[in-house]
Amino acid sequence: MPHNFWREAPFVRLIIPLVLGIIMHRFLGGWYSSILFAIVLLFVGYLVCVFLLDTRHKFRFNAQLSIVATVFVTLLSYTSTHFYYHFNHSSYLSDQANTKILFQVTNQPTLGGIFYKTYVKALQQNGRRAQGNAVIFLEVGEQTPQYGDQLIAELKLQHIQAPKNPKEFDYQLYMQNRNIQFQGFVAFNQWRIIGNKGNPVVTYAFKIREKCKQVIEQKLNSTKHVAILHALVLGDKSGLGSELKQTFSETGTMHVLAVSGLHVGIVYLFTSSLLGFLFVKKLKTIRAVLGLLVIWSFALVSGLSPSVCRACFMFSVLSIGLELNRDSNVYNSLCFAGFVLLVVNPLNLFNVGFQFSFLAVLGIVTLQKPIRRVVKTESFVLGKIADLSAVSLSAQLATLPLGLYYFGQFPLLFLASNLLVIPAVTILVYASICLIIFHGIPIIAEVIVNVLEIYLWSVIRITETIQKFPFALLENVSVTHIELVVLFGLIGSIGSYFLRRSIKVLCTFVLLSIGLIGNQAIRRYENMQSTELIRFDIAKSKCLVLRDGNLTYLLAQHNMSNKKWVFHCKPYLRFKGVADLNMPQLRDESIVEAVSINRDSFTVNRATCWITNNPNDSIDKAQTFQSLQLP
Repeated sequence: MPHNFWREAPFVRLIIPLVLGIIMHRFLGGWYSSILFAIVLLFVGYLVCVFLLDTRHKFRFNAQLSIVATVFVTLLSYTSTHFYYHFNHSSYLSDQANTKILFQVTNQPTLGGIFYKTYVKALQQNGRRAQGNAVIFLEVGEQTPQYGDQLIAELKLQHIQAPKNPKEFDYQLYMQNRNIQFQGFVAFNQWRIIGNKGNPVVTYAFKIREKCKQVIEQKLNSTKHVAILHALVLGDKSGLGSELKQTFSETGTMHVLAVSGLHVGIVYLFTSSLLGFLFVKKLKTIRAVLGLLVIWSFALVSGLSPSVCRACFMFSVLSIGLELNRDSNVYNSLCFAGFVLLVVNPLNLFNVGFQFSFLAVLGIVTLQKPIRRVVKTESFVLGKIADLSAVSLSAQLATLPLGLYYFGQFPLLFLASNLLVIPAVTILVYASICLIIFHGIPIIAEVIVNVLEIYLWSVIRITETIQKFPFALLENVSVTHIELVVLFGLIGSIGSYFLRRSIKVLCTFVLLSIGLIGNQAIRRYENMQSTELIRFDIAKSKCLVLRDGNLTYLLAQHNMSNKKWVFHCKPYLRFKGVADLNMPQLRDESIVEAVSINRDSFTVNRATCWITNNPNDSIDKAQTFQSLQLP
C-alpha cells in the first residue's frame, strides 16, 4: 500500500466509521439520547482544538483530532441510523384493529393468485399523519393498483413475526432491513384508489418496462426463454422457476440473472467503444457523459429498481474517476459511492445485494491485475480468456465468505461456467436491446429472435451440463459469525500477499487457516458427540427430529412436504453438521397419529417408528423416548 494512500483516499477513512456506527446501532439499539450528548461534546471539543489553539499547537494534535473526528462520524452515523427507522418516530403506525389507513404504493404491484402483493408507505391513519412501511396483499377487485397510487384501506396491520425455528430464514429481519415492520391482508371491498402521486420519472420507467416485457413475450415462444430475458435485461425474476434458479445458483452464474454491475458494464463498455471509434476518441468528457446517459437509460428501461440504481451509481462514480483522471484512486471512488449510498439509506449495509456488489468490485480492482499477471501469453484469444478468468476469479474470491455464510454452498466450477456463460450473456444483452429498438421491423426482428433463441438454448444447456458434473458444488457448509470474519481475513491476506509479497502476510494467512480448520473440527466433534430432540414449529404439520450425531430420525405426518423440510428443518440440521440433509421418505408407520404434542412434552405410541434415509437404520425410538422434556 502506498505511503500516501490515506491522503489520496479520504473516503476510505470516512466509510469505516460510517459502517461502524450503523453496525453499533444494530447491536446496541436505542441509546440515542446519550449518543446525541456525546456528539455535541465531541463537536464542541473538536471546534476548540481547531479554532482556539494557536497555530503551533494545531498540528501537534493531528492524531488526536483524527481520532475525535472518527468517533464523531461514528456516533453521527449511529444517530442517523436510529432515526432512519420509522418505528423510532412518534407518528409511527399502530396495529389497532380495523383502522382506515391512507397508503401510497412504492413499487409496481405483482399479482399472485387472487392477491396483489404491494409495498406501501403510510400517509395517514384514522385521519392523523402517520409514517411507516408495510407489505399488504390486496384482494383482486375492480381496480388495479399501480406504482404511485394512493389508496384507502381498512385493515388490521400485523407485525411480521420472527422465525419460530432455529436457523430458519429470518423474514422479519429481512423486511426490517427494508424498513418494513407490518403486513396485512385487505378484502376486495375494503380498499379503493383515490389518486396517483408517484414520481413521474419512475412512473415512466415502469411503463417502458411493461412495454419491453410485452415485446419480449410477443416475439419469443418459450416461457423459460422469456423468463430469462426478463431477468437478464429488465431485472424481473418473478417468472424464473425454482429449478432454473437452482441450476444457475449451483453453477455460480446466478449473478447474470440479476441486472447488476456486469450488465451495466457491458452496456457502458459497448457504448464507450462505439463512441470512441466513431468520433469522440479524444473527447473523454463527452464520451463519459454519453456513456453514463446510456447506462442510466438502461436503468430506466429495467424499472429503476434499487439494485440497478445502486449498480449504475457505483459504476458512474468509478467511470467518471477513470475517464476524467487516470491517476485517481479507484478505492476512493468506490468508497465514495458506498459512502453516498449508506448516507442516503443506512440499511443498504444489510442488503445482501449491496454487500455482494461492493465486495465483488473491491475484489476485481484489488486482485484482477495480480491474478492476470500469473498467466503470460501473446495470443489474443488466450489473453481475453485470461482477462475474463482473472475478473471472475477475483470477484468470486472476494464474495466467497458471504456465499458460504448466507447460502452454505460454493460452486467449484464457477470459472468454467462463467467463461462460457458471460460471453453469451453479453450477446444476449446486446441482442435484447436491439430487439426492443427494432421490434417493429419484421425482418430485423426475426433475425434477432433467432440469435436470442440460439444463445438462450446454449446458456441453459451449458449450466445444466456443468451442474451434473460430480463435485461441481461444495454444499451444506455451515459458517459462524467468527468464521465469517476469519474467512474475510484469509481473503484479505491473499490480496495483501499479491500486492506486497510479505512473509508476515503469509504467516497471517497460515495462522488464520489453522484457526478456521481447528474451529470447524471442534464444532464437528461436538456435534458428533451430542444427541438432541427438536420439535419444529411448522404450520399444519407435526414434526419431530431426533439428531444422533450426524444422523437424523424423522417422525412426521404425511402432509410434511419436502418444501417444508428444506425451509424449516434443513438450515438447523446443516448447522449441526448432519451428513445427509435429504428429507427421509415417510412410510405408513411414521404417521404421527398416536403422538400428543404439548408445550413441554410429547408421547409416542410404541408402534410408531422413526424414519431415516437408510432403511436399515430405522429404529423404534419410541421405546426409548416415550415421554421427554423438549428443549
